[in-house]
Amino acid sequence: AKKDGGASGAVKAAMDTKVKKAATAKPDVRPEIAESEDISLTVKLPSSVTKGLYQFGYIEQGVHDEIVPFDILTRGSNPVTITGLNPNKMYYIYVKQIGEDGYEDSLWGDLYVEQKTDYPHVIGTVEISVSNNTTAYGQTLTAVVKNGVPTQKGEWNWYRVSPDGERSSSLSTDSYYEILDPRDIGSKIEAVYSGDPTKFYAGEISSQSEEVKKAEVKAPKKTTPSNMVSATDSTFTFTLPSQDTAGSGLGVDEKFIVGYSLSENGVPVEYREDGIVQTYTPNTEITLKNLKRNTTYYLFLRYAEQAEHYKSDWSAVDQRIVKKTEKTNLTGSMHFTYANTGATNPIQG
Repeated sequence: AKKDGGASGAVKAAMDTKVKKAATAKPDVRPEIAESEDISLTVKLPSSVTKGLYQFGYIEQGVHDEIVPFDILTRGSNPVTITGLNPNKMYYIYVKQIGEDGYEDSLWGDLYVEQKTDYPHVIGTVEISVSNNTTAYGQTLTAVVKNGVPTQKGEWNWYRVSPDGERSSSLSTDSYYEILDPRDIGSKIEAVYSGDPTKFYAGEISSQSEEVKKAEVKAPKKTTPSNMVSATDSTFTFTLPSQDTAGSGLGVDEKFIVGYSLSENGVPVEYREDGIVQTYTPNTEITLKNLKRNTTYYLFLRYAEQAEHYKSDWSAVDQRIVKKTEKTNLTGSMHFTYANTGATNPIQG
């Protein structure tokens, strides 16, 4: 029989209630550009934004109809670099807030910032070579770009970089640099290849040389002929030769140092007066004093150290000056007094 009250059995329906997340207000701030490159833009929110999780998105002019989200999130006003962009294109940057703690993501904000990416950046590696394999005064640095794009257009600039990292104004716009400024000594020289904006390139690549040292200069080629040296028992007087032609670190106002040895194969010692090494101007007459009498001296010349170079080696052995001081001539008279007589002349008997 049919039972009152409905069908046989009971069906219980359970209804899941879906809780809707709370809405997050869209940002009312305009993104800012922190840095622009050719294929990236670094963006951030104003420093007044200190809380919240955010996502940036972009539209490339003439390409996108909708905002393209960039997948890296940021908190507060920390910067984010949007990569994968195209050079020399206009972009519109938007931001939205990511929902947290039961809140849903906001809509994209209405405020945006527009920024054009740079021209294509020059790429490759700058390599510097130096004449005579010595980074020193008087040498020439040459720069080339390796592993770059053959069609890229750029320009060179050379800079002096001090030990504390300070860069000078441009020293040269050639692909080479001659180290002829004493201020370069103790610094590194940086070669920078920058994209030429008139040829639609941007960016820069660079490399630095080793620290510039003073030059090593060759020994004087000329000395004074030995027969042109006048001697006394304690002095030599002679005229110094002219200096060698300036170049390769040698300047135009050089000074000589005289060295001497008392043995034929000895190592020269720098001549001093009152304990001080003397330096002399070329083509001038000099006198070496307080020499030993009746002694052979072997004389050599070297260039004194200057702001541009170290001391040179001594002049060659076959160019040395060989000269002997004179014997001492006795002067005055001698008086004899004979013992027990007080006489100054001999007495017979």
